[in-house]
Amino acid sequence: MFIDRVTVTVEAGTGGSGASSFRREFRVPLGGPDGGDGGRGGDIYLEADQNLATLLDYTYRDRWVADRGEHGMGANKTGRSGTDVTLPVPPGTVIVDATTAERLGEVLEHGQRLLIAKGGRGGKGNAFFATSTHQSPREWQPGEEGERRTLILELKLIADVGLVGQPNAGKSTLL
Repeated sequence: MFIDRVTVTVEAGTGGSGASSFRREFRVPLGGPDGGDGGRGGDIYLEADQNLATLLDYTYRDRWVADRGEHGMGANKTGRSGTDVTLPVPPGTVIVDATTAERLGEVLEHGQRLLIAKGGRGGKGNAFFATSTHQSPREWQPGEEGERRTLILELKLIADVGLVGQPNAGKSTLL
């Protein structure tokens, strides 16, 4: 079966939230804020793979979600970033946003990558908000949402051979 047009839903990862934490250590009075930042959410890429010839794999699974970033922790620890998701498609695939009908691009050569959904930024922890006049902030930022899109993947077909001739000249017999 040859599939040349599919609709998929992609969702990039949400960024992790920043932490609100204060340093507490023996014999260290007034340790101060030490909340770390949240990690970045994972992105979603499309990559051309010359070993594929059809979009049949995307008829069975039509929703792809990247990992979210981890939240920040105490001791100024930044959360781990989410892993990126790469969707392999055959060369010559055109990507169109289904809601706006905007053409996002196309992948033509083997190994060419295209960013189709960007992950959210991680939030800042309370150590980021510390100043000389505001030494113990309790503020922190939540992580930003990742992009959600519904895409249409369309494979451009290229004919390798064409037969031209008069009607009833035997073109079907050659096939």
